[in-house]
Amino acid sequence: MALILKVNTQIIRENILKIKEKIGDAKFCAVVKANAYGVGIDLVKYIDDCVNYYAVSCVSEANQLSSLTKKQIIVLSPPSIDEIMQINSSQIEFAVDDIATIKKLTKINKDFYVHIAVNTGMNRFGVCKKDLINMCKIIKFSKNIFVKGVFSHFWGEDEISHDGQSKLFNNCCRLLKRFFPNAICHISNTSGIFYHYDMVRVGIGLYERDDYKCLKLISKVSKIQSLSKGDSAGYGAKFVAKRKTKIAAVKVGYGDGITRNMVGYNVLINGKLCKIVAVCMDAILVDVSHANVHNNDEVIICTFNKKELSICNLAKHCDTISYEILTRLTSRVTRIYER
Repeated sequence: MALILKVNTQIIRENILKIKEKIGDAKFCAVVKANAYGVGIDLVKYIDDCVNYYAVSCVSEANQLSSLTKKQIIVLSPPSIDEIMQINSSQIEFAVDDIATIKKLTKINKDFYVHIAVNTGMNRFGVCKKDLINMCKIIKFSKNIFVKGVFSHFWGEDEISHDGQSKLFNNCCRLLKRFFPNAICHISNTSGIFYHYDMVRVGIGLYERDDYKCLKLISKVSKIQSLSKGDSAGYGAKFVAKRKTKIAAVKVGYGDGITRNMVGYNVLINGKLCKIVAVCMDAILVDVSHANVHNNDEVIICTFNKKELSICNLAKHCDTISYEILTRLTSRVTRIYER
Protein backbone atom coordinates (compact mmCIF):
# COMPACT_ATOMS: atom_id res chain seq x y z
CA MET A 1 0.00 0.00 0.00
CA ALA A 2 1.89 3.03 -1.28
CA LEU A 3 -0.70 5.78 -0.86
CA ILE A 4 -3.63 5.58 1.56
CA LEU A 5 -6.71 7.77 1.71
CA LYS A 6 -8.28 7.50 5.15
CA VAL A 7 -11.97 8.35 5.12
CA ASN A 8 -13.87 9.17 8.31
CA THR A 9 -17.37 8.00 7.37
CA GLN A 10 -18.91 9.25 10.62
CA ILE A 11 -18.00 12.85 9.74
CA ILE A 12 -19.50 12.39 6.27
CA ARG A 13 -22.71 11.08 7.83
CA GLU A 14 -22.79 14.12 10.12
CA ASN A 15 -22.34 16.37 7.07
CA ILE A 16 -25.35 14.72 5.40
CA LEU A 17 -27.53 15.04 8.49
CA LYS A 18 -26.66 18.74 8.89
CA ILE A 19 -27.74 19.39 5.31
CA LYS A 20 -30.92 17.36 5.77
CA GLU A 21 -31.83 19.59 8.73
CA LYS A 22 -31.81 22.56 6.34
CA ILE A 23 -33.92 21.04 3.56
CA GLY A 24 -36.90 19.73 5.52
CA ASP A 25 -38.88 17.10 3.62
CA ALA A 26 -36.85 17.39 0.42
CA LYS A 27 -35.04 14.27 -0.74
CA PHE A 28 -31.26 13.99 -0.38
CA CYS A 29 -29.33 12.84 -3.45
CA ALA A 30 -25.67 11.94 -2.92
CA VAL A 31 -23.66 12.61 -6.08
CA VAL A 32 -21.00 9.90 -6.25
CA LYS A 33 -19.73 10.30 -9.79
CA ALA A 34 -16.02 9.89 -10.60
CA ASN A 35 -15.56 7.21 -7.93
CA ALA A 36 -17.35 9.39 -5.36
CA TYR A 37 -15.06 12.33 -6.21
CA GLY A 38 -12.04 10.10 -5.68
CA VAL A 39 -13.12 9.03 -2.19
CA GLY A 40 -14.20 5.62 -3.49
CA ILE A 41 -17.58 4.21 -4.49
CA ASP A 42 -17.53 1.84 -1.50
CA LEU A 43 -18.41 4.91 0.57
CA VAL A 44 -22.02 4.12 -0.41
CA LYS A 45 -21.99 1.19 2.04
CA TYR A 46 -21.53 3.64 4.93
CA ILE A 47 -24.07 6.32 3.97
CA ASP A 48 -26.81 4.33 2.26
CA ASP A 49 -29.30 4.69 5.10
CA CYS A 50 -28.89 8.49 5.06
CA VAL A 51 -29.77 9.15 1.43
CA ASN A 52 -32.82 8.85 -0.84
CA TYR A 53 -31.16 8.94 -4.26
CA TYR A 54 -27.74 8.67 -5.84
CA ALA A 55 -26.45 10.47 -8.91
CA VAL A 56 -23.60 9.58 -11.22
CA SER A 57 -22.31 10.86 -14.53
CA CYS A 58 -22.54 7.86 -16.87
CA VAL A 59 -24.20 4.48 -17.33
CA SER A 60 -21.09 2.47 -16.46
CA GLU A 61 -20.94 4.21 -13.08
CA ALA A 62 -24.65 3.56 -12.54
CA ASN A 63 -24.31 -0.14 -13.34
CA GLN A 64 -21.45 -0.46 -10.85
CA LEU A 65 -23.39 1.42 -8.20
CA SER A 66 -26.53 -0.69 -8.64
CA SER A 67 -24.69 -3.65 -7.12
CA LEU A 68 -24.10 -1.67 -3.90
CA THR A 69 -27.51 -0.13 -3.23
CA LYS A 70 -31.21 -0.58 -3.82
CA LYS A 71 -31.82 3.19 -3.92
CA GLN A 72 -32.73 4.95 -7.15
CA ILE A 73 -29.81 6.18 -9.29
CA ILE A 74 -29.81 9.08 -11.76
CA VAL A 75 -27.38 9.33 -14.67
CA LEU A 76 -26.95 13.11 -14.89
CA SER A 77 -25.19 13.39 -18.27
CA PRO A 78 -27.70 12.45 -20.99
CA PRO A 79 -26.55 9.06 -22.37
CA SER A 80 -26.65 7.96 -25.99
CA ILE A 81 -29.07 5.27 -27.16
CA ASP A 82 -26.25 2.70 -27.14
CA GLU A 83 -25.43 3.61 -23.54
CA ILE A 84 -29.08 3.52 -22.51
CA MET A 85 -29.36 -0.02 -23.85
CA GLN A 86 -26.52 -1.05 -21.51
CA ILE A 87 -28.49 -0.09 -18.38
CA ASN A 88 -28.74 -3.23 -16.26
CA SER A 89 -31.30 -2.29 -13.60
CA SER A 90 -34.76 -0.74 -13.41
CA GLN A 91 -33.53 1.38 -10.49
CA ILE A 92 -31.38 3.37 -12.91
CA GLU A 93 -32.98 6.56 -14.23
CA PHE A 94 -31.30 8.87 -16.70
CA ALA A 95 -31.31 12.40 -18.07
CA VAL A 96 -32.83 13.28 -21.44
CA ASP A 97 -32.50 16.63 -23.16
CA ASP A 98 -33.34 16.23 -26.84
CA ILE A 99 -36.44 15.28 -28.79
CA ALA A 100 -34.58 13.00 -31.22
CA THR A 101 -33.54 10.68 -28.40
CA ILE A 102 -37.09 10.65 -26.99
CA LYS A 103 -38.53 9.65 -30.37
CA LYS A 104 -36.05 6.77 -30.66
CA LEU A 105 -36.89 5.55 -27.16
CA THR A 106 -40.62 5.40 -27.99
CA LYS A 107 -39.84 2.78 -30.65
CA ILE A 108 -37.98 0.44 -28.29
CA ASN A 109 -39.87 -2.32 -26.51
CA LYS A 110 -38.60 -1.44 -23.07
CA ASP A 111 -39.59 0.87 -20.21
CA PHE A 112 -37.45 3.91 -19.48
CA TYR A 113 -37.39 6.19 -16.43
CA VAL A 114 -36.16 9.68 -17.15
CA HIS A 115 -35.39 13.08 -15.68
CA ILE A 116 -35.77 15.90 -18.17
CA ALA A 117 -32.71 18.16 -18.07
CA VAL A 118 -33.50 21.81 -18.81
CA ASN A 119 -30.95 24.46 -19.73
CA THR A 120 -31.18 27.44 -17.38
CA GLY A 121 -27.86 29.06 -18.25
CA MET A 122 -25.09 26.52 -17.74
CA ASN A 123 -25.24 25.80 -21.49
CA ARG A 124 -23.78 22.34 -21.07
CA PHE A 125 -26.76 19.97 -21.27
CA GLY A 126 -30.49 20.58 -21.17
CA VAL A 127 -33.50 21.22 -23.37
CA CYS A 128 -34.40 24.86 -23.91
CA LYS A 129 -37.70 26.12 -22.54
CA LYS A 130 -39.31 26.58 -25.96
CA ASP A 131 -38.78 22.88 -26.82
CA LEU A 132 -39.90 21.59 -23.44
CA ILE A 133 -43.64 21.50 -24.22
CA ASN A 134 -43.10 19.51 -27.41
CA MET A 135 -40.89 17.03 -25.54
CA CYS A 136 -43.49 16.65 -22.79
CA LYS A 137 -46.23 15.98 -25.33
CA ILE A 138 -44.22 13.22 -27.02
CA ILE A 139 -43.46 11.55 -23.70
CA LYS A 140 -47.03 11.94 -22.46
CA PHE A 141 -48.38 9.99 -25.42
CA SER A 142 -45.67 7.32 -25.27
CA LYS A 143 -46.32 4.04 -23.50
CA ASN A 144 -42.81 3.25 -22.29
CA ILE A 145 -41.25 6.53 -21.07
CA PHE A 146 -41.95 7.60 -17.51
CA VAL A 147 -40.89 11.01 -16.21
CA LYS A 148 -39.49 10.83 -12.71
CA GLY A 149 -38.18 14.37 -12.50
CA VAL A 150 -37.02 17.62 -14.06
CA PHE A 151 -33.70 19.22 -13.20
CA SER A 152 -31.07 21.78 -14.00
CA HIS A 153 -27.71 22.86 -12.60
CA PHE A 154 -26.41 26.10 -11.10
CA TRP A 155 -23.44 27.50 -12.99
CA GLY A 156 -22.23 29.73 -10.12
CA GLU A 157 -22.11 30.02 -6.36
CA ASP A 158 -23.62 33.50 -5.90
CA GLU A 159 -27.16 34.83 -5.59
CA ILE A 160 -27.06 36.34 -9.07
CA SER A 161 -26.70 32.97 -10.75
CA HIS A 162 -29.00 31.23 -8.28
CA ASP A 163 -31.84 33.76 -8.48
CA GLY A 164 -31.74 34.10 -12.26
CA GLN A 165 -31.62 30.40 -12.93
CA SER A 166 -34.22 29.51 -10.30
CA LYS A 167 -36.73 31.90 -11.90
CA LEU A 168 -36.34 30.18 -15.26
CA PHE A 169 -36.40 26.78 -13.57
CA ASN A 170 -39.64 27.70 -11.78
CA ASN A 171 -41.27 28.38 -15.14
CA CYS A 172 -40.04 25.06 -16.55
CA CYS A 173 -41.27 23.18 -13.49
CA ARG A 174 -44.76 24.73 -13.72
CA LEU A 175 -44.93 23.85 -17.39
CA LEU A 176 -43.78 20.27 -16.90
CA LYS A 177 -46.06 19.66 -13.89
CA ARG A 178 -49.05 20.23 -16.17
CA PHE A 179 -48.07 17.00 -17.89
CA PHE A 180 -46.35 15.12 -15.04
CA PRO A 181 -47.64 16.37 -11.68
CA ASN A 182 -45.65 13.84 -9.65
CA ALA A 183 -42.26 14.67 -11.14
CA ILE A 184 -39.65 15.80 -8.62
CA CYS A 185 -37.88 19.10 -9.28
CA HIS A 186 -34.19 19.51 -8.43
CA ILE A 187 -31.59 22.11 -9.27
CA SER A 188 -29.59 22.70 -6.10
CA ASN A 189 -26.04 21.52 -5.73
CA THR A 190 -23.83 21.96 -2.67
CA SER A 191 -23.71 25.75 -3.04
CA GLY A 192 -27.44 26.17 -3.62
CA ILE A 193 -29.08 24.28 -0.76
CA PHE A 194 -31.53 27.14 -0.13
CA TYR A 195 -33.20 26.36 -3.49
CA HIS A 196 -33.91 22.78 -2.51
CA TYR A 197 -37.28 22.24 -4.32
CA ASP A 198 -38.11 18.51 -4.03
CA MET A 199 -34.52 17.25 -3.82
CA VAL A 200 -30.94 18.46 -3.35
CA ARG A 201 -27.89 16.97 -5.07
CA VAL A 202 -24.76 17.07 -2.94
CA GLY A 203 -21.36 15.91 -4.22
CA ILE A 204 -18.25 17.66 -2.93
CA GLY A 205 -20.35 18.91 -0.01
CA LEU A 206 -20.26 15.40 1.42
CA TYR A 207 -16.64 16.07 2.32
CA GLU A 208 -15.68 19.74 2.32
CA ARG A 209 -17.12 20.94 5.64
CA ASP A 210 -14.32 22.10 7.99
CA ASP A 211 -11.74 21.92 5.20
CA TYR A 212 -12.22 18.23 4.35
CA LYS A 213 -11.93 17.11 7.95
CA CYS A 214 -13.09 13.65 6.95
CA LEU A 215 -10.11 12.93 4.67
CA LYS A 216 -6.42 12.24 5.27
CA LEU A 217 -3.90 11.30 2.58
CA ILE A 218 -0.79 9.46 3.81
CA SER A 219 2.13 7.35 2.62
CA LYS A 220 5.48 6.11 4.00
CA VAL A 221 9.18 6.76 3.50
CA SER A 222 10.65 4.02 1.32
CA LYS A 223 14.35 4.91 1.07
CA ILE A 224 16.73 7.67 2.16
CA GLN A 225 19.62 8.89 -0.01
CA SER A 226 22.49 11.25 0.83
CA LEU A 227 23.42 13.78 -1.87
CA SER A 228 26.56 15.86 -2.07
CA LYS A 229 26.60 19.43 -3.39
CA GLY A 230 26.03 19.27 -7.14
CA ASP A 231 24.27 15.88 -7.14
CA SER A 232 20.89 15.73 -8.89
CA ALA A 233 17.66 13.88 -8.17
CA GLY A 234 14.65 12.95 -10.28
CA TYR A 235 14.07 12.94 -14.02
CA GLY A 236 15.94 15.51 -16.09
CA ALA A 237 18.17 16.43 -13.13
CA LYS A 238 15.80 19.31 -12.42
CA PHE A 239 16.75 19.24 -8.74
CA VAL A 240 20.41 19.88 -8.01
CA ALA A 241 21.65 19.91 -4.42
CA LYS A 242 23.15 23.24 -3.39
CA ARG A 243 24.62 21.63 -0.28
CA LYS A 244 24.82 18.24 1.38
CA THR A 245 21.22 17.05 1.22
CA LYS A 246 19.25 14.12 2.57
CA ILE A 247 16.50 12.92 0.22
CA ALA A 248 13.63 10.59 1.12
CA ALA A 249 11.82 8.58 -1.55
CA VAL A 250 8.11 8.19 -0.81
CA LYS A 251 6.17 5.59 -2.80
CA VAL A 252 3.53 7.80 -4.37
CA GLY A 253 3.58 9.57 -7.71
CA TYR A 254 1.58 10.71 -10.67
CA GLY A 255 0.61 7.06 -11.25
CA ASP A 256 -1.45 7.47 -8.08
CA GLY A 257 -2.82 10.86 -9.11
CA ILE A 258 -0.17 13.07 -7.50
CA THR A 259 0.44 15.84 -10.02
CA ARG A 260 3.97 16.85 -11.03
CA ASN A 261 3.35 20.49 -10.13
CA MET A 262 3.38 19.45 -6.48
CA VAL A 263 7.12 20.18 -6.63
CA GLY A 264 7.78 22.84 -4.01
CA TYR A 265 4.85 21.71 -1.86
CA ASN A 266 5.45 20.43 1.66
CA VAL A 267 4.58 17.11 3.26
CA LEU A 268 4.72 16.36 6.97
CA ILE A 269 7.15 13.78 8.40
CA ASN A 270 7.60 13.39 12.14
CA GLY A 271 6.23 16.84 12.78
CA LYS A 272 8.49 18.57 10.24
CA LEU A 273 7.40 20.18 6.98
CA CYS A 274 9.57 18.77 4.20
CA LYS A 275 9.64 20.06 0.63
CA ILE A 276 8.95 17.91 -2.44
CA VAL A 277 11.82 18.34 -4.92
CA ALA A 278 10.74 15.87 -7.63
CA VAL A 279 7.68 13.86 -8.66
CA CYS A 280 7.99 10.59 -10.60
CA MET A 281 5.32 8.12 -11.67
CA ASP A 282 5.78 5.92 -8.61
CA ALA A 283 7.60 8.12 -6.10
CA ILE A 284 8.08 11.63 -4.82
CA LEU A 285 11.48 12.80 -3.60
CA VAL A 286 11.47 14.93 -0.48
CA ASP A 287 14.21 17.04 1.11
CA VAL A 288 14.45 15.78 4.70
CA SER A 289 17.86 17.29 5.55
CA HIS A 290 16.44 19.09 8.59
CA ALA A 291 14.31 16.20 9.91
CA ASN A 292 14.92 13.00 11.82
CA VAL A 293 13.52 10.57 9.27
CA HIS A 294 13.75 6.80 8.87
CA ASN A 295 12.44 4.18 6.47
CA ASN A 296 8.71 3.40 6.94
CA ASP A 297 8.01 6.69 8.74
CA GLU A 298 4.54 8.07 7.99
CA VAL A 299 4.29 10.87 5.42
CA ILE A 300 1.22 13.08 5.65
CA ILE A 301 0.36 14.65 2.31
CA CYS A 302 -3.04 16.15 3.16
CA THR A 303 -4.77 16.69 6.50
CA PHE A 304 -7.21 19.29 7.85
CA ASN A 305 -5.19 19.53 11.08
CA LYS A 306 -2.51 21.68 9.47
CA LYS A 307 -3.52 24.57 7.21
CA GLU A 308 -0.41 24.19 5.04
CA LEU A 309 -1.45 20.61 4.27
CA SER A 310 -5.15 21.06 3.62
CA ILE A 311 -6.64 19.86 0.36
CA CYS A 312 -7.65 23.42 -0.45
CA ASN A 313 -4.08 24.64 0.11
CA LEU A 314 -2.71 21.87 -2.09
CA ALA A 315 -5.19 22.80 -4.82
CA LYS A 316 -4.09 26.44 -4.59
CA HIS A 317 -0.44 25.42 -4.89
CA CYS A 318 -1.25 23.36 -7.99
CA ASP A 319 -3.40 26.15 -9.51
CA THR A 320 -6.48 23.97 -9.57
CA ILE A 321 -9.52 23.12 -7.41
CA SER A 322 -10.08 20.55 -4.69
CA TYR A 323 -12.38 18.53 -6.99
CA GLU A 324 -9.47 17.85 -9.33
CA ILE A 325 -7.07 16.91 -6.53
CA LEU A 326 -9.49 14.24 -5.27
CA THR A 327 -10.74 12.86 -8.59
CA ARG A 328 -7.16 12.39 -9.81
CA LEU A 329 -6.59 9.70 -7.18
CA THR A 330 -6.29 6.43 -9.08
CA SER A 331 -7.25 2.84 -8.29
CA ARG A 332 -3.73 2.28 -6.89
CA VAL A 333 -4.68 4.39 -3.88
CA THR A 334 -5.99 2.27 -1.00
CA ARG A 335 -9.16 3.72 0.52
CA ILE A 336 -9.65 2.91 4.20
CA TYR A 337 -13.11 3.70 5.62
CA GLU A 338 -13.16 4.45 9.31
CA ARG A 339 -16.36 4.64 11.35
